[in-house]
Amino acid sequence: MPSPKQGDDSTLLQNGDPAAGEAGPGPALHGEASSPDSAIGAPDAKGSRKRRLLWGGLGVVVAGAAAALVLTLPQHHHAARPVATPSSRPSPAPPPRAPFAFQLSGVTWTSYVSKDSPTNARKAAEQIRIGLSGWYDAAFVDPNEWKAGPAVSAWALFGPDVAQRARKKDAGSLSLGTVNGLEILKATDPTLSVRVLLDPSLKAVAAVATVRFEAVGTLENGDLLSVSNSARYLFRLVGSRWLIVGYPKASTTLDESPAPPVPGPTASGAGASAGPTAGGVSPGPTP
Repeated sequence: MPSPKQGDDSTLLQNGDPAAGEAGPGPALHGEASSPDSAIGAPDAKGSRKRRLLWGGLGVVVAGAAAALVLTLPQHHHAARPVATPSSRPSPAPPPRAPFAFQLSGVTWTSYVSKDSPTNARKAAEQIRIGLSGWYDAAFVDPNEWKAGPAVSAWALFGPDVAQRARKKDAGSLSLGTVNGLEILKATDPTLSVRVLLDPSLKAVAAVATVRFEAVGTLENGDLLSVSNSARYLFRLVGSRWLIVGYPKASTTLDESPAPPVPGPTASGAGASAGPTAGGVSPGPTP
């Protein structure tokens, strides 16, 4: 039978297995002369222990090298994806502001002839309503107006003969103007009535619009702001547009008032009976 190679597992099992105890000597290794002491159990046990120590040392070295290799290898870390929490989610954008709009309180008409056309009159009144709704939104309700006055484009409702005067001299009567600290403004009871003039062909050519605009606002310090505007506008059909050609009456007033006090808790013990008098002695009953 061929001899096992040096360091083979069979050599360790036959020569170094503790279970072999005091068994006889194993076969001699090739390339080595048999020692006279090879038949003695003690020297063979020492050789087995040396081989076990050698293999144990090699195991420690291999384990250390493997650990060093693991430590030196590049490590890939996968960052955990952030979990969206209610506080980290962006707050929804506020809804867009609803523009102010008048409702027609009444429509009347007159003509040069005995005939009339309610349809033409109402159509003209509706176009005037749309124009004045846009003007009052830009001149009173739009928050941008509170800082810099009505937008330049809003003055386009005024005809070329009155636009400059309205913007330069009468803006305080026609609009709210700059109000520092105004946070909110809501219309309370606006009214608009239109009287239309029909020509002999029953076409609408002119109109008079009467406006009453009331609103209440809140300032940043908590005070209340009451706004009141009344105006009468003369409209004329210029091309296909209804333009303001005059305003014989226009006024705007502002009234600031302190915010109403917030009722606090009632004083504790209100209505309780009076305590003892000075000296700690309550007055006794009268004789």
